Amino acid sequence: MAMCHTYRVQVRDVLLWQTTSGGMINAAVMGLIRPLRYILLSDGLLDQLPQKQVEAVMAHELAHVCRRHMFWLLAVALTTLGLT
Repeated sequence: MAMCHTYRVQVRDVLLWQTTSGGMINAAVMGLIRPLRYILLSDGLLDQLPQKQVEAVMAHELAHVCRRHMFWLLAVALTTLGLT
């Protein structure tokens, strides 16, 4: 949450993404607006990567929010559905 504050990205929470084997190293942003926006970090990512690399992954996810990638993904998806 400290990184979210530093980068001025509003999220509801940062959640642990429990995987079945713990072998999946991944992260994701869910939600377009703050009350519905979460950042997910997988258990494998937290277990297997050093802290600096976890911070780099977190910065990458925060950049998706800053660059409004979720909005553009939704816009492209809706446009594609409208064309078919």
